[in-house]
Amino acid sequence: MINAAGAKVHATVLEATEQDERDAKVGGVNLIKPVSAGSTAKPSVEWLTLYHSVHFPDIPSDVCCIVGHVDVTSRAARKIKEERFPHAKLVMFGHVAPEETEHYKSDEKALGVGRKEASIQDDIGKADVVFSVGPRIHRHYDRFLRRNHVTHHIFLPEPSKVFREADMIFEEDKVRKPERVVLSIGRVRNVERLKGHDLAAGSIDKAAHRLDNQYTLRLRVRGIDKNDFTKTKRILEEKLRSGRVKPTLLPYGTQEEIRRDMEACHLVLMPSRAEPFGLVGLEAIAAGVPVLISEHSGLAELIEELSDRLGQPTFRHCIVRMKGDTATDADTEKWAERIEDVLKNARSEFEEARAFREKLLASKYWEESHQTFLQACGITGRFPRAAMPPSKPAERPSEPDREHLAETVEEAGPVSRLEQLSLEHPATAAMSSSKQADTPRCPQTDDKEPSAETVEETTGMAVESSALKEKRPLLSQSERARAMRTSPRLLQQEEIELEELGTVTETTHLSPAGEEQEETGEAETAGMVCCRRCPHGACSVL
Repeated sequence: MINAAGAKVHATVLEATEQDERDAKVGGVNLIKPVSAGSTAKPSVEWLTLYHSVHFPDIPSDVCCIVGHVDVTSRAARKIKEERFPHAKLVMFGHVAPEETEHYKSDEKALGVGRKEASIQDDIGKADVVFSVGPRIHRHYDRFLRRNHVTHHIFLPEPSKVFREADMIFEEDKVRKPERVVLSIGRVRNVERLKGHDLAAGSIDKAAHRLDNQYTLRLRVRGIDKNDFTKTKRILEEKLRSGRVKPTLLPYGTQEEIRRDMEACHLVLMPSRAEPFGLVGLEAIAAGVPVLISEHSGLAELIEELSDRLGQPTFRHCIVRMKGDTATDADTEKWAERIEDVLKNARSEFEEARAFREKLLASKYWEESHQTFLQACGITGRFPRAAMPPSKPAERPSEPDREHLAETVEEAGPVSRLEQLSLEHPATAAMSSSKQADTPRCPQTDDKEPSAETVEETTGMAVESSALKEKRPLLSQSERARAMRTSPRLLQQEEIELEELGTVTETTHLSPAGEEQEETGEAETAGMVCCRRCPHGACSVL
């Protein structure tokens, strides 16, 4: 979408495979990989946040808009804007609501909610504009942003083309007790209560007991880290008490692999007790597979709104009402009833799912928010881009910055491919520079006589640019020396997410944090930078 609107998209990445680079080229995205600068450490998010002038010196100087995602790359985007591109617009995407989710994780996480919310507010309060993904997150931050006079919009994701092209055909197996496959997507360990995996397993166990004479039930869970396999299996089997269903645990997958999972299943579950949005459910709807989603999700709110707006009451059929009572099996029973009903009436459920898919996609509900995003980035010419002054050197990281990064590392657990797209752990700062109406002002070269105003403006900018160039600070050795540790994968993610939001074509196939990576080769740079002991005083970061 951004490229089609006439802008150039740059995406900073920590590492990229050859496939990533091929995909980026097809999508018209320029990947900016880090420079090691003599460091033997594995690239980490601190390279982008604290030492971006050292490890990412080749970010183009004409960047007009910087995009960060709460709460992994929001600090990085903010630092890059403040320290190198003060005239660029800072756009933040909000995907999380800690007050809703943290108490389902652990007591330690719940105790840290206040600190995490304050850190997020510190970042989004410095943005020029904030986009909250879905109505639930928008409501969470709207009062704070209005009080701080920050422009705030809802952003509605467009389902990925990968899922829209899924081929869903229900064919009944002519065998005794045919299989019925239920699919759940996302990591389990440490988030089983938040994501409702305990509800899913318990309800499937009940449904399997009731349908024992009719169907053979299968539970497949996609997005399990190999290091969590044993614990995840134990968590699920504790709820699958009857032994009728054995969970099949699948590793993290690409969008194509997840689409194949959906094409092979009869039902997708999203039983989260709290879900800021829920892209898993949206992608399942776009694929045309029957889906059940929790009412406590941003997606459920969006579906109800679209149901009223489009006059389609059947849209609500996929929403499961929950009591929220964790002391009893009331919610487990409710989910079991809905699962049983869908599986017993699979043929008609697939017909309804196909109709739902066609009506939802035909509504193009996402278009208005995407146009607003383009305007906020200055791509349509509504917000003209200012000429970019030379980059500034990175400042010494403050203690609050270090604390924020430490919390980010702790939070950035492994997530499934689709969860990455569901915006729970977004992680990149993407740069865009407009080719349309946002070109920097420069002297006229045609035969037309420039106006006095234009000449004065151009001359003033040239003088200012020359003065800034003379004062350009050198890149110090101490700036190159600083390095810290964090999760190795996070920086590639915004590309993934913006593609799923309909803004940037997906260009990554990176594994989640904690999963060993294949060798990706040496980092490359688009330009040159002098050695750290440069004697001639010409070192600078452009």
